[in-house]
Amino acid sequence: MGNQEELKESTTHDREDSFSGRHSSDNLLQSLREDWDELARIDPLWAILSRADKKYMAWEIDEFMSTGSIEADKIMKEVGALGKPELSHTALDFGCGVGRVTRRLAHYFDQVVGIDISPEMIRIAKELNGELTNISFEINIRNDLSIFPDDSFDLVYSSRVLQHLPNVDIVKHYISEFIRIVNNKGIVCFQLPARISWVRRYFSKRQIYKPLRQLGFAGSTLYKIAGLHPMELITVPENEVVLTVNLAGGNIIKTVSDEKEIYFYKEGYIYYVIKS
Repeated sequence: MGNQEELKESTTHDREDSFSGRHSSDNLLQSLREDWDELARIDPLWAILSRADKKYMAWEIDEFMSTGSIEADKIMKEVGALGKPELSHTALDFGCGVGRVTRRLAHYFDQVVGIDISPEMIRIAKELNGELTNISFEINIRNDLSIFPDDSFDLVYSSRVLQHLPNVDIVKHYISEFIRIVNNKGIVCFQLPARISWVRRYFSKRQIYKPLRQLGFAGSTLYKIAGLHPMELITVPENEVVLTVNLAGGNIIKTVSDEKEIYFYKEGYIYYVIKS
């Protein structure tokens, strides 16, 4: 009887902890949605591809979208050299923004889904890509990808997205979800910084932006006058990514140093993952 009571108490605590953690994640993701909706209204293209010379609405839409074609072509060449994916039916662009990469992936796959936390980004994506019949865009403000069944995709792709999530636990959970929803003949490709400088870690523009925003300053004013914004930049060390992938039933078959982003962080990687 004592063991049963202990088990019952333990199970109850586990459920409470699980609910508390889920509730906390939901709150964090709701706040993230608000941040990215605001960025989508202020300067959506720069928020997605943050080049210093393209700040303050300096991106031309054709030039911006062409960078997505270059990126998609490169990733398809890289995964093709690995013999993946073996099928070209479905692809997921996680954190699709306005569909910059999603659009070009539609050239390679029968059906492509772009998913983003920001309804405003998704609205713009639909406007920019409305003529393409094999693309769909979805809003997801959850800490999982339960809207998709297991083994749904031949390719799961994410770049410059996971690094902006609220905490490492949410990042790891999404990585596990990537592996769940990719099929056995497919491949997951995602990018993550592993290390940033102490200056960027402890003195981010977000730390100034948020208190001023709460005091009533308009987000557009803070951005235009002082260049402030609410974007996070977090890291996950390579060994933790490897452990997360392995625990989720995945296998990293290639890791590439993300040298092009060295301005933003000291160390970062692109991971290519298949199901074990």
